[in-house]
Amino acid sequence: MGEDIEAFRFNTAISAFMEFHNEIKAEPVSLGAAHSFLKLLYPFAPHLSEELYQKLGGKKVLQQEAWPEFNAALLVDSEVELVVQVNGKVRGKLIVDAGEEEAAVKAKALELPAVKQALVQDSVKRVIYIKGRLINLVV
Repeated sequence: MGEDIEAFRFNTAISAFMEFHNEIKAEPVSLGAAHSFLKLLYPFAPHLSEELYQKLGGKKVLQQEAWPEFNAALLVDSEVELVVQVNGKVRGKLIVDAGEEEAAVKAKALELPAVKQALVQDSVKRVIYIKGRLINLVV
């Protein structure tokens, strides 16, 4: 969001607020996350942000607080959802570890009931595996 603000891409910055809201609307939010959110909201709605920050126990004026630091390590998922296809038709989805090898993913894909049903009469001739996205079994 900091990069969006510096580059005057305000629409994408506001879009990030909406994405954040959609992610957390059903979950409780920590006080630290709420404080960080209000720091990011401050350039767009300073009066509202300041009022909410003080109600949540902020010690200083929000304008004097440090801008939240970006931590790329927090964005890395340990698990990914793969689409499983047979001849290009979606047959299911798998949750696997992000670094899982092709052979292990293929074995898990072959265990899915919809895949077993699609492969009843045929055998797999080729496997197309795009890491982190999909596995397509060609018969």
